[in-house]
This record gives sequence, C-alpha cells and structure tokens, in this order.
Amino acid sequence: MDATDDIEKVWSDNGIDERIPHFYLPGGLRYDRMPWGEKLLMKTFATMMSKRPEMKEIEASTGISLKKSYSLFDPIYAKPLIEHILSNSKASS
Repeated sequence: MDATDDIEKVWSDNGIDERIPHFYLPGGLRYDRMPWGEKLLMKTFATMMSKRPEMKEIEASTGISLKKSYSLFDPIYAKPLIEHILSNSKASS
C-alpha cells in the first residue's frame, strides 16, 4: 500500500467525495526554538523512552531520535505544493 492508497482509504472511510490535494512536508525537531518548558518535557520524554526496560525497538529509536534537534525538510517535498499553488493562481487570473 502506498500513500495514494492511504489517501483513498481515508476518503472512503470518512465519506469524502471531493478530491482534496494532499502534500507530504516532513518537518523536524528544533530544541533551540522551543520554550524552556516544552524543551524540558521533550527531553524528559526522550530519556524515559530510551530507558524503559520493556521497550520495543521502535520505542528505543524514538527516545534516541528525540534527544537532539534534526530536520527532515528537503526542497523536493515542497515542489508539488508550489506547482499546485502556481497552477491554481494562473487559472484564477
């Protein structure tokens, strides 16, 4: 099952007839931009996730990935959204 199948399933499960454009825009985690309270909560959660004795592999990797800032953004993901916006702005002009 690919992303298109997932979208079709969501539409059918929720009775959506109109096709709404979907865009995948991964983000990341920026501790340097978080207020101190949120940063503290995230660091505490990451520590708890990485130290649970009964944790599964996915939980361990979640704890490890939350310990530091990272970015998943790549301009290639923005291209379909930009093209959609530009094509709709030309059509409405």
